[in-house]
Amino acid sequence: MAGRMRPGGLKYVWMNFVNSLKLRRDTRVLMGDDYLGNKYFEQKTNSKEEDRTRTMRSYEPRNEETWEQVPPEWEAWLRNKRPDAPTREEIAGNLELMKQKQDNAKKLEAKRLTEIAAGETYGQLQPEDPTAAVPFPKYDDIYDKPTMKGGPSARDHTIR
Repeated sequence: MAGRMRPGGLKYVWMNFVNSLKLRRDTRVLMGDDYLGNKYFEQKTNSKEEDRTRTMRSYEPRNEETWEQVPPEWEAWLRNKRPDAPTREEIAGNLELMKQKQDNAKKLEAKRLTEIAAGETYGQLQPEDPTAAVPFPKYDDIYDKPTMKGGPSARDHTIR
């Protein structure tokens, strides 16, 4: 037998067991938190090539039942859609804008309901004579081509 023997499976299992018992330092950096209580972390890991580092982003939910609730600003940061973590001012501004839109939607809905109760049609166009046939529209710029003489067919298309 020339040279050293390769370590067997038992040594491999033993080394993994010993490595699992070693204390590891948490290298995650707290980047911020949100109004739901979630905490967001960033961790830089070295790849096998010394020049490159990879950034891993993660979060810890406040409780396990609400792990799906992540604000859109933080979700974009987690998915590497934005390079920097969102600031508290940005999140507060977006929350204020969201509340303003909800208030405007409630006002529009109340206005729509009062107009419907008064018998007015809200946002609907009513034809002058509902029984009249409406001709199919013809567009001259489309039918000027030599392959489409006279439109789709010789018949007069109407919607009844």
